[in-house]
Amino acid sequence: MAFPTFIYIAGSYFGTLPKTLRLLIDSGVLLASEEEWEKVRRFTSARLMSNPIVFLPYEFGMAAAFLTFNVTETSGPWYDAEKYIAGWLIPVHAFFLFFLLTHLGLRLYIAFLILKMLFGFKVNIQPFHPDGCGGLGSLLKQSKKLNWSMASIGVITGVAILSNIYNYNVGLYDISNVLAYASFILFAGIAFFIPLYALSASMLDAKQKLLALIDQRYRKLRERGSVANNDMDDLGNDHVADLKALSALQNTARSMRVWPFDRASLVVFVLTITIPFFIVVAFGVLLIPVV
Repeated sequence: MAFPTFIYIAGSYFGTLPKTLRLLIDSGVLLASEEEWEKVRRFTSARLMSNPIVFLPYEFGMAAAFLTFNVTETSGPWYDAEKYIAGWLIPVHAFFLFFLLTHLGLRLYIAFLILKMLFGFKVNIQPFHPDGCGGLGSLLKQSKKLNWSMASIGVITGVAILSNIYNYNVGLYDISNVLAYASFILFAGIAFFIPLYALSASMLDAKQKLLALIDQRYRKLRERGSVANNDMDDLGNDHVADLKALSALQNTARSMRVWPFDRASLVVFVLTITIPFFIVVAFGVLLIPVV
């Protein structure tokens, strides 16, 4: 169940990321020059070829295989490695599972670094863009592609914990179960927050610049009226209308989000990371004694 899910993530997220960046260019959000894009390409290549990115997936995979190797030494059941080949597939399966998990997690981190670098160049966050997030809607949609995948991995994690307890007679708090749940929470956190977190600085900067421009315009209007801040009796109707419109614009700008996550996305994240817990509670307590 996990392998096709990871393959889906690799295609649906990383396979479509270049298209999403192209949409940001076409919408006028990313204004990086060709020289800056070349810096991004060199940076990406160097990161992908760095030793931690290359070797960490193997190290985590081998650690998982080692932790599950003791299962093959059990006598009697179908996973008895001395009698059945299936027993030897357990550590192999654990290796590839955690290899892919680490591999994708690291690439999500690299995606964050790439976005952080791109948004460190000249950008044009559009506060009143119709998508409600400064023209960054394509990136938000890109991130939401991971939601169902994370929910699927949550189900897989819960079933895996039950399988460990029921099939392999390990305790609920055994290191393999703790490692599985911790890995899922870490991976889900990276998937939900890391890629979009790179946008927060640019969103905050755009809001502050807009408020500064409004404040500057507001002062000019008042200076032109030559009246105190709260005295509009001597102003013309057009001048008063301009001040009121500017005040309304200022209130709207102050309500702009500077964090690329809303309440709905945070609720989805919390519900997702609790999926394994609810599966264990709902099915585990009914089927098996918790050791």
